[in-house]
Amino acid sequence: MFDENLYTKLAFNCPIKDRFEQGYWSDVTLSWPGTVKKTTNSNFGLEQEYAVMLSLWEAGFHDMPKPIQLKDDGDSIVMAEILYGTPLEELLTLVEAGEIPKFLFKHILDILREVLERFWATGFAHNDLHTNNILIGVDQVGNWRVWLIDFGTSLQGDPEKDKTQMRRFFDDL
Repeated sequence: MFDENLYTKLAFNCPIKDRFEQGYWSDVTLSWPGTVKKTTNSNFGLEQEYAVMLSLWEAGFHDMPKPIQLKDDGDSIVMAEILYGTPLEELLTLVEAGEIPKFLFKHILDILREVLERFWATGFAHNDLHTNNILIGVDQVGNWRVWLIDFGTSLQGDPEKDKTQMRRFFDDL
């Protein structure tokens, strides 16, 4: 049987309660096979984030974890797990160290641009689009993929803040 508390202690070397006391707003842990659960500090409910995720999914934007359920207490969302996703921030470190070829990084940025265009076409702005909220990986058939995560501050509206954050990669946004 899966022991969530043991998993969290092993993965993060401290329980979720301690992570919240250290100032973390949320934590993502395994839930059941193929899913993860995002839990927040009790002062920060997830109803808005879940509603945005559902709206995006229903609008056809699937470059994100599939939302499955908002728990009754409103403090956790169950969503599909993204296997082998690496934050763009970590990828940048590897590119700067010369461990990932620049042509591959350019290809990944081309995919990121397509994902952002699809996202903004839904009428939403992410509003927290930093390099740790963009995951890079491969899908089940080996194609490069880019996923957006953490929609807690996303709203319908002008994506100018997102574009400002992404100009370090794209001059023409």
